[in-house]
Formats: sequence, structure tokens, C-alpha cells
Amino acid sequence: MIEGFIKNPGILVIGVLLIMAGGILSLKTVPVDLFPDLNYPLINIITHYPSGTALDMEQLVTVPIENAMMGARNLYRLRSVSAPGFSQVVVEFTQGTDVLQARQIVYSRLSQVDPFFHKGL
Repeated sequence: MIEGFIKNPGILVIGVLLIMAGGILSLKTVPVDLFPDLNYPLINIITHYPSGTALDMEQLVTVPIENAMMGARNLYRLRSVSAPGFSQVVVEFTQGTDVLQARQIVYSRLSQVDPFFHKGL
């Protein structure tokens, strides 16, 4: 079978042309979304406290924020990092949650945290 293609290069050229025609036809029919919806419902809460140690940041900043976010509607995952003078809490919501709605949930939950945090806001 393969020997027949090698001996007759015309069949090989026709085969390559058919494959190329199939590729061009599929290129025209396959839908391509140039601007897909990339709204990922993720909110970062970053806090700076320059003179705070890592333990201070965890106990005084990170843990109260985490506790306020627990039980939020459509919450998927909660992650945090505490370092000297820096705290980051990442609040991830389930896929399909509106980003603006997620932000509103986070703002309302943050308002329940000790007023100590709102002095700089």
C-alpha cells in the first residue's frame, strides 16, 4: 500500500491537497472567541503594617480578616500569607459568581472587622 504511494507521487500530492482543504474548511467553521470572559471571582485583601512582626500580622490582621470572610456566600477557598509588615488574604469564590457581587460581599464582611483596620481606608 505505502509502496504504491511512493511509486505514484500524484496520489501523494492529491492526498496532501485534500488534507489542506479539510484544514481550511475546518478553520472557517470552528468558532473562535477573541475576547473570552475571563472574570475570575478572586479578591485580594492586602494589608501593610510597617512595624508589625509576622506574628503580629497573623494574630492582629490576618486571622480577624479570615474569620470575617468565613461563611461568605459562594466562598470557594480562602488563603492567606503573613510576613513582617505585610498580610495578604485571598478570597476565591465559586466559578460563575459575579466579580462585583463578590467585591460587595467582601466589603460588607470587612466592615464587621474591628474598626482598627478602617482608620487608613
